[in-house]
Amino acid sequence: MITCTGGEPLLHPDLAEIISEIRHHGILVTLITNGYLLTEERIKKLNEAGLQSLQISIDNIKPDEVSYKSLKVLDRKLKLLADYAEFRVNINSVLGISDERALDAITVSERAIHYGFSNSVGLLHDGNGILTPLSEKQLAAYNKIGKLSKSLIHYWNHALFQKNLIKGQSNKVLSVVFTK
Repeated sequence: MITCTGGEPLLHPDLAEIISEIRHHGILVTLITNGYLLTEERIKKLNEAGLQSLQISIDNIKPDEVSYKSLKVLDRKLKLLADYAEFRVNINSVLGISDERALDAITVSERAIHYGFSNSVGLLHDGNGILTPLSEKQLAAYNKIGKLSKSLIHYWNHALFQKNLIKGQSNKVLSVVFTK
């Protein structure tokens, strides 16, 4: 599997051709993007190229001084993906920024499910790559997001590792993917 990421991979003028060539060799292709450059035409070209999966991280509901990658800015792009994408779409929300942002992560996950996408939760680390334990409010949001979906799939197969990570007992990075 090859993941096209960046910078911003949608800036590459030959991205669809690159994806098509990778697929020609039988390799799975995924894309991680901020989503800003998605259009109906671009999504259709990604379909034709054979893209299997796309992920967008959304940090909050409304843009602020910390992040512009907000649901308000990207909701139109999510609608386009829901209408035209033939590939799997995952929306990643973020926990660990602040207690106030915990509710934003829930809203982002609910919107992902509304559009029929999978949703994941990224746990934010500090500048040294260390995770701090989630607050009670953040942990409650994490648990609620997990209950929004019918199944929970995570990249690490050891549940105790995940539980310890959420409680801040490990300094590894984790992304959890929820699917219908």
